Amino acid sequence: MTPATAPATAGVEASERAFTMLWNAALHEATRQDLSAPILIARVAREAGIEAMACVGAAVTHDRAALIGHSAELVGMLTLLWATAGVEPEEIWTELHKRERIGTLLHEMAYKPGRPKRRLTRPWRVDSTKLP
Repeated sequence: MTPATAPATAGVEASERAFTMLWNAALHEATRQDLSAPILIARVAREAGIEAMACVGAAVTHDRAALIGHSAELVGMLTLLWATAGVEPEEIWTELHKRERIGTLLHEMAYKPGRPKRRLTRPWRVDSTKLP
């Protein structure tokens, strides 16, 4: 490991540990209460939505401290929602990885080196690498 990659790797490991702790807390909360009840699932979903809106509001108003605080709460509520709904984090990471790969492949198809540039209507051409 080079000195340049050591801090990045340490940051990833710290993030993974933090998420593992968050996930364990969400599982504990989900098992402590009967969060599978539809009313409680709706409550968790509503609270996650409120935090998501608060994040958007903080971002629009450029309130960095509020964005950080609401983002942390949103991640916590989202994790609790996953635990409540019986969704494993690996399922989310797999879906995100799949979307990233599809986006990369479409981008490579659209901008393959050596491909002649044509001025045709290309509904398949990807002009962005944003995830679907």
